[in-house]
Amino acid sequence: LFSWNSDSDASAVRIIPLDGAADYATPIPNLNYRISSLRKCPVSMQLGSPVVIIGFPAFSHRNVMVEGRLSSMSSRTITNGIISAHDTSLRKPIGNLSYPNYYISAKIDSGNSGGIAFSKDESGLCVLGLPTWLTVGNFETQGVVQNIHNIFYKE
Repeated sequence: LFSWNSDSDASAVRIIPLDGAADYATPIPNLNYRISSLRKCPVSMQLGSPVVIIGFPAFSHRNVMVEGRLSSMSSRTITNGIISAHDTSLRKPIGNLSYPNYYISAKIDSGNSGGIAFSKDESGLCVLGLPTWLTVGNFETQGVVQNIHNIFYKE
């Protein structure tokens, strides 16, 4: 299964592990859910809703020696915040997107883009979308999450 929406410039690919692949996977301790089974958040989450970003930002990237060979490694980071505003600048009729994206207060750096953003509403944990980041001025960055409904939307 492959899904792509050119207006959101994002795609999703279903990965089906081969037999025996689980033998090489590193389990995440205390994980009590599967990301693939989580529901999508509602199309427009309330301002102030909690946000959790999971990604591999550039600052966590480092070179390491593995069995005498130089290799690279990134550490997973988790940041949290809230939905600060709805980004309607790319929403119809001005743009091509059907649903608002989100400005968030959670820290997103280069490398977090394409990770995953979760939120929570009265029904529990849900997938909010894909984190991206924007440079604002010389030193400030703004976290943006592409709405999961824009990513899977097709007319």
